[in-house]
Amino acid sequence: MTVVKWEETGTWDESAPAAPPPRTGRREVAAAALSVLWPGLGHAYLGRTAAAVALVLAQVLLVVLTVLPGAWRVTLPAWFALTALAAVGAWRAAPPAPGEQPG
Repeated sequence: MTVVKWEETGTWDESAPAAPPPRTGRREVAAAALSVLWPGLGHAYLGRTAAAVALVLAQVLLVVLTVLPGAWRVTLPAWFALTALAAVGAWRAAPPAPGEQPG
């Protein structure tokens, strides 16, 4: 019985994912800027859809609460807090650059 060993060149497998491009450190800045423009957009940019949906639902809740008389006293600070939370969360959710220590 003869055993044949196949060479693995890797050129035939097109289903393998390509290596991600190296980061330049701008991804977290872009995600935070997008979250300042629209809370949740930076998380969607990073592919964190669950966090993006949660922030959008928080916005919908704040819009519904704004209809109540005098609710602006509560919702105005809540909008600022939501925007700050979204921007900082998007900044921290960005994966670290190659060779960089997480944390």
